[in-house]
Amino acid sequence: MTRKSGRWRPARYSSDGLDEEVWQRLADVLAVANRGDGDTFLRLLKRFDTWSDERRDQAASYLFYLLRYRVAEILGRRPAAEDLNDLAGRTHPKYAKVVRESVTTLEDTLRAVFMMAPTGTQQWGARLFVSGTAAAGVLFSDPSADLAPIRPHLAAWLSRDA
Repeated sequence: MTRKSGRWRPARYSSDGLDEEVWQRLADVLAVANRGDGDTFLRLLKRFDTWSDERRDQAASYLFYLLRYRVAEILGRRPAAEDLNDLAGRTHPKYAKVVRESVTTLEDTLRAVFMMAPTGTQQWGARLFVSGTAAAGVLFSDPSADLAPIRPHLAAWLSRDA
């Protein structure tokens, strides 16, 4: 249960342990990024600002896992730095339709997810979340279909880390 505005209300967790609202909001913003709709992408991202730090952290954890999963799925293995450079180069045109960031920012976002040293300035916080969300959105073929099979893996990962 969570306390908000002086009232107790049940948390919105599904049977797999994921926060349903966090999951759905993330899925929505990934789908918009995948379509290349930068204006709607930024509008949907601003909704995360209204959340508590705890819920934003949950969204970041979900995103972290989704990015790691998708990159490994695309490559068929854990990436090396050269793989991330190549993937960023191939993905950048679609990514740049969503956020106006350089290919270096995209590569460093992917490097951050795999705990590799950045090629440029280290990204943190909201900037990393925005870039990571755009990256994940464009890396999936169809987020609305692609996320469902990953959800059980994410839930198991979170369960192990809890």
